[in-house]
Amino acid sequence: METNVFTKVIKSIIDQRLMDIHTNYMASIVSIDINKATVQPLNMVKIYGQKAQKSAVISGIPILMPYKYVYKVDRITNEVKSIEQEEIKVGDTVYCGVCDRDITEAKKGNIAAVTNRHHNLSDSVVIMGMSNVEYITGGDE
Repeated sequence: METNVFTKVIKSIIDQRLMDIHTNYMASIVSIDINKATVQPLNMVKIYGQKAQKSAVISGIPILMPYKYVYKVDRITNEVKSIEQEEIKVGDTVYCGVCDRDITEAKKGNIAAVTNRHHNLSDSVVIMGMSNVEYITGGDE
């Protein structure tokens, strides 16, 4: 199939638009202020014709569940001895969801008017911290 310049341009426009739609992503906690976090998304962004770069830090993200699970695993037997829940902290990796629409008013408990903003990283919510494995020896529990 012959690919002409017009087809390539249309494909690149569509590809760029798809890359601008955000649904879920992994991030690192930069800071926490009670029930809001500042996060650094752990993915690069690439604008057509430019080099990939780190995503911008996002602040004021509401935290749904401020915990992560820590699996305590016996170093010798590799047996899970317990699973503990710990609060997320600076440096932890978290799973974030991006709401379909602008959540500015929803965060205040208000029904929001329709805006043109959708799938924007500003409308993220920290869902939960990623689980960790901590290796222990016999009496470390």
